[in-house]
Amino acid sequence: MDHLPPPEHGRKPACFAVPLLGNTSIGNHDFWTFPIATDIARDKKGYLVPEGRNGDASNDESFFARVQTWLYFGLLREFFGLSFKPEDFIAMSPEADPSINSGRLTEYMKNWVEKSSKMPGPSMEAELRQKLIVLKTSWRFVNTIDYIELAKTDDHALVLFSIRALITTLSNMMYEHRKDDADPNGYFRINSDIYSLPELPRSYLPLVAYMERTGWCSAEIMRLLSTYTCTTVWYLACLHEGEPNRLDHTSCTPASACIARNITADTYRSTHFLESCQCAAIGPDADAVMDALRHDAIPLIRCTVFDDVNIDFKVVSSMRARDHFAISHVWADGMGVQRQNKIHTCHLLNILTQVRKAYICNLAHQLESIWCPSAQLIAERIATRKQSFLIWIDAFCIPDSLDSEAILLKRKGISQIDTVFAGSEAVLVMDRGLMKDIQDCSSTIELLGRLTTCGWMTRSWTYLEASLSQPITTYICTGTQLVSLFDVLQLGNQYLRLDVSSQGVYRDLITTLQPFLVQWIPKVKYLKPGHEEFCRFMWIWNALSDRAISRSEDMCFIVAMLMRLDVLDLMTCPEEERFAALIQDFPFLPRSFLCKNMPRIASGTAERRWLPSMVKTKINIYEDSFDFTDEGIIIGPDLAFKTLLCTDKPLLDTFSIGIPNLGSSRYARTYYTIRLHQPSSTVDTPPTTTSYCIALSANGSRTFETDPEHTDKYIRFMFGHGVCLKIRGHRADGAVEADYVTSLTYTARGPGNTPNSSLEHFDVEYVGATVIVPCGRTPPCDKGTDRVFDRYSSYGDDTNNALASVDEEEEEDAQESHPSILLSLGQCRARADESLPPRLELLQYARLHDRPSQRDHQLVMRHHGPKLEGHANYQKS
Repeated sequence: MDHLPPPEHGRKPACFAVPLLGNTSIGNHDFWTFPIATDIARDKKGYLVPEGRNGDASNDESFFARVQTWLYFGLLREFFGLSFKPEDFIAMSPEADPSINSGRLTEYMKNWVEKSSKMPGPSMEAELRQKLIVLKTSWRFVNTIDYIELAKTDDHALVLFSIRALITTLSNMMYEHRKDDADPNGYFRINSDIYSLPELPRSYLPLVAYMERTGWCSAEIMRLLSTYTCTTVWYLACLHEGEPNRLDHTSCTPASACIARNITADTYRSTHFLESCQCAAIGPDADAVMDALRHDAIPLIRCTVFDDVNIDFKVVSSMRARDHFAISHVWADGMGVQRQNKIHTCHLLNILTQVRKAYICNLAHQLESIWCPSAQLIAERIATRKQSFLIWIDAFCIPDSLDSEAILLKRKGISQIDTVFAGSEAVLVMDRGLMKDIQDCSSTIELLGRLTTCGWMTRSWTYLEASLSQPITTYICTGTQLVSLFDVLQLGNQYLRLDVSSQGVYRDLITTLQPFLVQWIPKVKYLKPGHEEFCRFMWIWNALSDRAISRSEDMCFIVAMLMRLDVLDLMTCPEEERFAALIQDFPFLPRSFLCKNMPRIASGTAERRWLPSMVKTKINIYEDSFDFTDEGIIIGPDLAFKTLLCTDKPLLDTFSIGIPNLGSSRYARTYYTIRLHQPSSTVDTPPTTTSYCIALSANGSRTFETDPEHTDKYIRFMFGHGVCLKIRGHRADGAVEADYVTSLTYTARGPGNTPNSSLEHFDVEYVGATVIVPCGRTPPCDKGTDRVFDRYSSYGDDTNNALASVDEEEEEDAQESHPSILLSLGQCRARADESLPPRLELLQYARLHDRPSQRDHQLVMRHHGPKLEGHANYQKS
């Protein structure tokens, strides 16, 4: 791991010393012939399968020595040719056995990049294709070794992990020539659908064991491994040993996100910014805040500092967003005082100090736009005379008492969050870990790494707040400095000065900030009406799936605000109907939405059983989908594995089925092991013969192998998701009606395997080509070709004008005809009043007083140039 970039304020762990097990040369063989000649693998029509796959090779210590020779030193020779010298990667010590030292790899990669840049285009493309095949073959081979559990010792695991790190590094090296690939390292990550803690591949265990020893949360480890490459996670592990607050993660293991920061009224503890401080808690007049909310105004707090320690408050009632500073923080850090709407003086003084810095940055930025010399110095002098600032922080502006009126006003205050953060002068990200640990961080990569792993990044409400703000006016508060999120995104010339490995880590970590750009999703011309909102919803869903929240019922409100819907109306809906309201108008649903394991509504009718009760599990929006129609969810002929299972007793949580093989296979059936995610859904079935439909999605992980005696390919191992349905009956057109029961996971091994004797087995037959799952969806209004969603979601159009075009009588007629449409029409409109400025106004992104700067102009034109040229509110600076 010596080639990987060391953190500026971290240390490399000594436990990753990779032993040298055998030879370093593959002799006269090439990359493809060496494994066959040395009995490492068998070539089965392009798929290299490890010998001894039943575990025999694990008893041969030379097996992993040959694997290291092939997939480490052989891979290096394949990329660097005759210039590669094995002795450059060997560390000799009289006190220890020889080990691998990859420190010289950085020099090799730099020379390769310089040489490749001089190659003709066609030659380079052919070279890259060949090299990518080599990397994917190597990665797949290591995956197979992990799956069949050949690695038995820590040395074996370290050898495999070093190979994974090398593969990822070489892939990063090729990035500059593969810029057409949106996610070049997407293939080289762990599949969270197959693996989860504690049952991870053996090759990852050295890294996981080190992170667990140093205090990392198990759910957070899994999130990092499924989001980033192993080299990036290694960098994060070296960045800091565990979390600074040493949280209790014992309850996080079965969760999909770190819940150690979830709080309740009983567990919340208020803190001071300084541990030795005993200052009093202060705050504005709570009655004035509630009075502003009673009049549908936004309560903003003007804080005036006297004598550097005394603070005076004034509640300003605003009917729209003003030039205020919004504070985004984690409640678990203890900044607020419960039930009092107050903050300790030390915390508030620190907040105002950071606000002053943000004010100086914005003012200097404005002066620079008019080519003012010494802009920073002038801004600092002006700021010294400014004693009051307008701020918004939930601890002040959202009532927290328990009386009935305060609860209603609290809902109203929550519904204003989108307006508050979208229209703010600046947003300050305040995380206790970032402010305490980072005193002087000159490395953008290290700052990005600490931001990736801080508590603020794991919370759902902070995701909403950052997504509504703009990168150019979002500031990350550290111990001694204020860093603009825009500067982190625009690394510029600093990126070119980084080595190849550091560039790879930066590119990997920068994906952390991509989910915050949900409001920048452009309108795709070829999408049909409603598809854009569907894509936005799935983007938001995936971003929230690995973030935690103290009150699960609040998750729907976050989704609604990011989709620009009225949260107050959503709060009046029954909790089990909220997700149904959000997806009411979608034209289709991804298969994973029904097939993956996620919490679902336990009560209600059979038509509502498929609805999720909370956001969990990532969804692939590019996979095949089910049509979402008025009749129900359509599982069409494109999903071939739809089988009929009949039984007179409830299904067990795990059983096996045998599906007939179609085509020329000599095996009659392939046997699948089925595991139901919610087996209790079948308990209520009466003791009569019941027909189930077991539908299996082919979007799984497969490993192909060829039958030694025949030429047809078969699936040696396949993993995927599916759905279990209870059949209602058959229609005249041949379609099958079935109620949703539960999602499931399946595995298949074959061919010619026999059913697992320890499981109940069913031989099943194919059911009809089309299965319809009634979902209780009410038909949307069809009086116009456009849904109301599209009338206010189009970027580039003035939001107010778009909504003004909606015919009010049409909405009233639609609600009378279809009263159960909860949010898809007039009951759930975007905020079209002046409180939500148009999304594409340049001033909305800059929010810098009267005129936009050149930097703002460049930022917006880079993303939306053609759309802004004709915009009525747009003027060049």
